[in-house]
Amino acid sequence: MPGKRRIQKKRTKQKPKINVDSSLQLISSLSGSRSKSKSPPKSKSKSKSKSKSKSKSTSKSKSKSKSKSKSKSKNIDIKINILNTKIDKLERQLSEQRHLKNVADHILTIDSIKHALDQLKPTETNSVSQELIQSIQSEPHINRVFNVPPKKTKKGRFSDDKQYEITNLASGADGTVYKINYKGHISAIKVIDNSPLSSSSSNQWLALMNEIYILSSFNKLNHFLKFYSYIIKDDLLFIIMECYDGEEFFGKDQKMSMKDKKLTFKNMFHAIYQMHKLDMVHTDLHMGNVLFKSTSDFKIIDFGRAICYGDNFTHKYCKKQNYLNVYPYSKGFSGGFYQIAPWRSKQCGTSGCSKKELMAGDLWALCYYFANNRHILDRFAHDSNADNFLNDIPLIYRAMTDKELPQEMINLYN
Repeated sequence: MPGKRRIQKKRTKQKPKINVDSSLQLISSLSGSRSKSKSPPKSKSKSKSKSKSKSKSTSKSKSKSKSKSKSKSKNIDIKINILNTKIDKLERQLSEQRHLKNVADHILTIDSIKHALDQLKPTETNSVSQELIQSIQSEPHINRVFNVPPKKTKKGRFSDDKQYEITNLASGADGTVYKINYKGHISAIKVIDNSPLSSSSSNQWLALMNEIYILSSFNKLNHFLKFYSYIIKDDLLFIIMECYDGEEFFGKDQKMSMKDKKLTFKNMFHAIYQMHKLDMVHTDLHMGNVLFKSTSDFKIIDFGRAICYGDNFTHKYCKKQNYLNVYPYSKGFSGGFYQIAPWRSKQCGTSGCSKKELMAGDLWALCYYFANNRHILDRFAHDSNADNFLNDIPLIYRAMTDKELPQEMINLYN
């Protein structure tokens, strides 16, 4: 009995036999299936990483090439700007040397005008006006752009796709004045046909450039239109200046109080003095050439007949004018043009008017219009020169303003 029990215990404790060959086959098959199932994704990841690396390398090369091209373009732009600066400097130096030769030869050419304009320091920087000049310069059919009937408005685009709105304001013997709205900025443009003025020695051409210089010289003064710039294109001269929407002063004084009338006269007198102090005379001053908004806000305009005087080229361009000029008007005070002083009508066509007499003529036009009793000026009607009128200017000024004429003005006019 005890022996049987032991045999039974041994049998119960006996472990089942394992078929080694079959188990090995199973393991190998399982491992094989796992390796087969896992291998494809590994290869995919490798291919993906390779493609990614390739795309990254190509994108890097492209970006490098782009950056290189950009840097090259920037370098070229820098070189162009440097060369343009050098060219501009050389052109200014050439203009200066030609001007100095003109001074030595006592002649006046376009080079002296350009040199004078180069020396100006504008009081207003107007980038929009410079853009306008570029648009005009690039326009192949500029005559068509400014082909606008009187008092009519035209809208359109320049060839550089910039919009404009042009109004024909007025036309005269020496050109047409337009109002132009360009990029929201309103300017006045005087367009003059200079096709017959191809020669730089032409008197008419020099007169036009003289007007440009005078306008630019007035930039520092309050009661004159601001000059922006000018451009010559296709036998046309474009003078770009401030557009001022005041009204002609004719008749405005009739609705003024005596106080405002005296203040307006005083301010206009001082504006004329500032012009004369620059050795410039208007010579065509009348109330139609004064645009008015208020007693202190007005502009003196139309300097087509203005004359600039200077001794020994003090203006950097003026020919020395120490002689009398024959004035262009044939009619004077006796002919019904009250703004033309009596002594000017006596001298027209003979020896001409001197600078002093023309300055007095500007003052006459103002004083005669504002005089409450114009008979007080009739005593000068037969004068052949301005001496008597200038001697009485302090008295006339006091009668018009109830103020004393400043000493600096007395020194200029006597």
